[in-house]
Amino acid sequence: MSPSSLRITRLSTVLFALVGCLVVITPFAQKASALVVTDGDCSVTYDDGAGGDANSGVVVTDIGADCVVRFTRAGGTRTTWTKPLGVTSVRVLLVGGGGDSGLSGSAGKGAGGGGQVVEQLSYAFTSAEQSVHMLPYEGGSTSASYFDPATSGLATVSAKSGGEGSTSDTTGGDDNGGSGGGASAKSTGRLNAGGVGVGTVGLGYAGGSSSNTASAGAGGGGGGGACSIGQAGNGTTGGDGGAGCSSDITGSTQFYGGGGGGGGSTPGIGQHGGGNGSSGTIGNNGVDNTGGGAGAPTTGSSVSEGGDGVVIVRYTPSVVDVTPPTLTLAASSSTSNSTAISFTLTGNEAINCATLSSSSGVDFTFTNISSITSIVQTSSSVCTINAVSTAVAGTPRTSTLTRNSSFSVSDTAGNAQTAVSGSPSSVTVTIADTTAPNLTLAAISTSSTSTSIAFSISSNEAIDCSTLSSSQFTTTNIASIDSIVQTNSTTCRVNATSTATAGGGSVTSSLTASGSFSLSDSAGNAQTTLGGGTISISVNVPLSDTTPPAASWSSGASNGFSSSFTLTFSETVSGLSSSDFTNSGTATGCTFSPSGSSGTSITVSVTCTGAGTLIARLNVNAVQDAAGNQGPTSASSAASTTLTCPIASSVSVRGSLRSMKSVGSASVSKVGNTTG
Repeated sequence: MSPSSLRITRLSTVLFALVGCLVVITPFAQKASALVVTDGDCSVTYDDGAGGDANSGVVVTDIGADCVVRFTRAGGTRTTWTKPLGVTSVRVLLVGGGGDSGLSGSAGKGAGGGGQVVEQLSYAFTSAEQSVHMLPYEGGSTSASYFDPATSGLATVSAKSGGEGSTSDTTGGDDNGGSGGGASAKSTGRLNAGGVGVGTVGLGYAGGSSSNTASAGAGGGGGGGACSIGQAGNGTTGGDGGAGCSSDITGSTQFYGGGGGGGGSTPGIGQHGGGNGSSGTIGNNGVDNTGGGAGAPTTGSSVSEGGDGVVIVRYTPSVVDVTPPTLTLAASSSTSNSTAISFTLTGNEAINCATLSSSSGVDFTFTNISSITSIVQTSSSVCTINAVSTAVAGTPRTSTLTRNSSFSVSDTAGNAQTAVSGSPSSVTVTIADTTAPNLTLAAISTSSTSTSIAFSISSNEAIDCSTLSSSQFTTTNIASIDSIVQTNSTTCRVNATSTATAGGGSVTSSLTASGSFSLSDSAGNAQTTLGGGTISISVNVPLSDTTPPAASWSSGASNGFSSSFTLTFSETVSGLSSSDFTNSGTATGCTFSPSGSSGTSITVSVTCTGAGTLIARLNVNAVQDAAGNQGPTSASSAASTTLTCPIASSVSVRGSLRSMKSVGSASVSKVGNTTG
């Protein structure tokens, strides 16, 4: 059978005594629904409905690759079987109940006919679980055993019961089966629905007649079998029953629906489940679950019973897959020179790629991937995921596909897998750069007062400035291209000298690419066109000024210890401050305060704290002109000015004059009496 690691579900019902390893269910008066019976790897689920019967039962037998289920029911309550999931075809055998013996009479009675045997080798179902109603009828019943799927559109299969034995009825029993003829009249069993050959539909076989005159001990006819007529009674010898039909549905060949033996002083023999005839008042019953006809007695009113019918189902169980697939994510190639990249999701069994989403954040997340363009089922177990990398020319990128937390892929049985080995999976994408750079020429400054001028060449990507030379440019009013330097990965600086001269007025110096111009990017793609066209710089160089500024002094008014001077320069200067002055005279504590720091004429106020001569002095290189020349080149001094302390016209001294000290050039005279 199937390996133990697989879950096998086998739902059916069978009762076989001749095949090994049987499990027999003997019902109680009331049985619960949804019963399960097993044998080996076969498991059957069924519902026997309300009530139950002591003779009913369900038997399942594991016969190797198949399961055989036998349903028996003597009580008349149907059983509902659940066809297992995945099983799409079953083999079914139905046997009607055997006929009873004749009812009365003093002469030999006719035997019961065997139940009809119907076998369908392949009954088709869908793979889903389905309910099937079935009821094998007991012997002596006029109802047919049946196999009736509950699903709409599926046909019912049935097998009629065997006919009752005849006594004096010249027609030999009812039309449900071949019955034996009674001995009290020359009766021939009718050709009617007594049995059917395997896999075919046809009429049953007639029971045998009796050729004897009505007398005690005369032989009755044998019951018709499902596949052969019953034999006629002869004198006091009862006829033998007809043969039943064989089937190997249980794994071994067995017969079903045999006729019963006729009654007589020498009883007839029942065939294939049919009961033997009797020389007394009680014949032998037919065998249950084979549909055998009842054997007939010779005399009396006792009735022998036909055997119960049976329904047998055989099928090959389906392996029910309950294990999710094992999945592996991998890049189709670890490197790519194209933005079109792909990954594979491979299962260890068939998987359903149609459920995967191409949107980021559903089944997968993206890194350096702009989109998933398609997910294709390239084989039953492989999904190919086509994507677009965000890599650009000259900039390699690693594009990565990662299983998202909501990822799920199922196998064909619907088992979902959320785990993926190999995630994340990456592709290094390097796009070859085959595009020349875009270049633009521009002036560093559009005007200049110096002959040293500069231009720039800018690119949209890295370039190599070392390949440029002066011969690759056409110049106007440019004496020379002095150097070409790389200021950064995308910029070249072209340093040049204008032909402009000092004092010569404005000159337009221009630069443009020559016919031999070529500049390449880092991938070697050459560009021969320089955007911007001809670029010009207006150059106006003034005459050169090398003369330092000179300074001159003019005296101002003096007032006690203060004085002011006017400092005049030969040209506009700047940078003058109070620290640029000193006193070279004898006056002390002098502070200088210029009226401004720049200009051509500046007033300098001086205040001293001690009398004496004031000679204001401007330090060397204290100021500079617009050309940057510092001056004066030597210290510049003002004329000497004498600072004196203001004196009162007279001083009155009281007491004796003890001492008198001169202050500055002031003189003190006594007025009146002086006291010490």
